[in-house]
Amino acid sequence: MDIQAIKVDLIHWLTELQDQKILEQLQIFKTQQEKGISDAHKALLNERLASYKNDPTNVLDWEEVNKLIVLKSKLDAVYQLSPEQNFAIETGLEDVEEGRVYSSGDANKMLREWLEK
Repeated sequence: MDIQAIKVDLIHWLTELQDQKILEQLQIFKTQQEKGISDAHKALLNERLASYKNDPTNVLDWEEVNKLIVLKSKLDAVYQLSPEQNFAIETGLEDVEEGRVYSSGDANKMLREWLEK
């Protein structure tokens, strides 16, 4: 199917579409495409590329990536996250994958020490 046929097919489908949630998601997608990649996402991509160059073996296999995508889509179905919230979640997941985590006990201890200053 050539590009013109794809456009016509999408236009026809869109004019018949009645699902508000899908229309809203398409609007978000359109806005994101018009804006381009945010500086925060560019920084994250650069960080991840550097991490990969430092250790190409430290990657997720397709099953792990697919599980994260499914989990994210389930979360998005319940609550539409902002790009900033998505970025924070992605950064947090990366922190977990990289081992940058603290136990609850350690976090509470650090908080107490910080409050005592």
